[in-house]
Amino acid sequence: MKKTLILLLIVAAVAGGVFAQTFTLGGQIYGNAILGAGTTAKAADGSTVDPWAAGSVRRIRFNMSAANADNTIGAWARFESGNGGLESDQSKSLATGLNMRLFGYAWWQPIPQFKLQIGTNPSGHFEQDSIARWGFYDTVGDVQAVKENWYFTGSFFPGYALAATVMTLAPVDGLTINVAVPFEQMNMYNDIIASPSLPAAQPGAYQGAFHYLSGVYKNTAAQIQYAIKDVGKFGLTYQGGSNDTVTTKALTPNTSILGGMTDYSNAPWLYLYGNYIAVQNLAVELGVGYQLKVTDTFADSGHALGAAETTLNSPVYVGVAATYKPSEFGFKARVQGQFGGSLEQTGLADVKLPLRIVADVMPMYTISDGLTLFVSLGLVYTAPDVGDSIVGWYANPYLRKDIGSGCFIAGIRVDSNGQNDADGNKYIGWAIPVAISYSF
Repeated sequence: MKKTLILLLIVAAVAGGVFAQTFTLGGQIYGNAILGAGTTAKAADGSTVDPWAAGSVRRIRFNMSAANADNTIGAWARFESGNGGLESDQSKSLATGLNMRLFGYAWWQPIPQFKLQIGTNPSGHFEQDSIARWGFYDTVGDVQAVKENWYFTGSFFPGYALAATVMTLAPVDGLTINVAVPFEQMNMYNDIIASPSLPAAQPGAYQGAFHYLSGVYKNTAAQIQYAIKDVGKFGLTYQGGSNDTVTTKALTPNTSILGGMTDYSNAPWLYLYGNYIAVQNLAVELGVGYQLKVTDTFADSGHALGAAETTLNSPVYVGVAATYKPSEFGFKARVQGQFGGSLEQTGLADVKLPLRIVADVMPMYTISDGLTLFVSLGLVYTAPDVGDSIVGWYANPYLRKDIGSGCFIAGIRVDSNGQNDADGNKYIGWAIPVAISYSF
């Protein structure tokens, strides 16, 4: 399989050079390692946890794109290893499993005001953030030299990553309308299979999440945004969802600083976004996210939420992020609040979802050409409806040395999720990450 994919890459590169008027081939390779890591917490049986080390080739990626001379039709493809990842246990060995993946889309833009695209971009289409999510750590988060768990997805639209038909309209300067209709796992024969009045045709073939039109259009996304040159842009996004499932996480909210709290259900999302860039060296963005109300009836009495009808009133997420770097000194900062939300179950008392505040601040200083010191500090405050509040925190200073198209990163991380171990002591963890990234 791997040899076949490599051969396809070579054929595509040769064909691109012969037939396409424009062709580009590039990529990235990331290697990361934890030179040492440990925790002061004890295991459930009271034993200490031995320090460990691990590493991986975090990413091997090739990107290809081609278009005709008029740039009115073209294609893009990505071939990459999956996340090799750091070992989640205390193994001393390297993570060697590389799950190969292939993505791509073809596009057509007959006029500047209209573009049609069919395929998959795993990084997401028309995301709305530049600081709060990937932009906060950029490559440093990709190579896991810092801990980034995307909890700001609650307030900032992360992009549409499903395989889809994407249409973009730009009727006037500054105004953009995006619509994405998914087709991932869609079964074009399903109406024949499901209808008793028609002959059966390949039962079970291509069964998937979006095999009915109702499922397809429930998961459709639509966005409208307006940009003012050198000032900023504003946008409203609707991210569709099947709107029929409440997850067990609604009753067991994650209070760790290492995870987010946005996967309570599969209901649709609404996102409001705005950014401001008119002041030199300063950028500020605001995001508001809300997941619509959803009701789920659990037929399986063994489900953690029981068999009762359950209605989730989702919380509201509000996030603000900023970056400012007028000289050698600068900073980035972001904060998100999760407010309200409740779970209603037939015959049971309502459950209120916790208040949660997540905040990060990262001063930075350019020591010399290409060498920058970052000091990332953060906390998570969680106030459940019942029980004591929990405060998690971390400190993660690191150095980044940019060398042409590559960089070297080294840091130290100390953190706590605010919870206690078996002896009642607060968990404190530590790690020494290093990473090398090169793009070509």
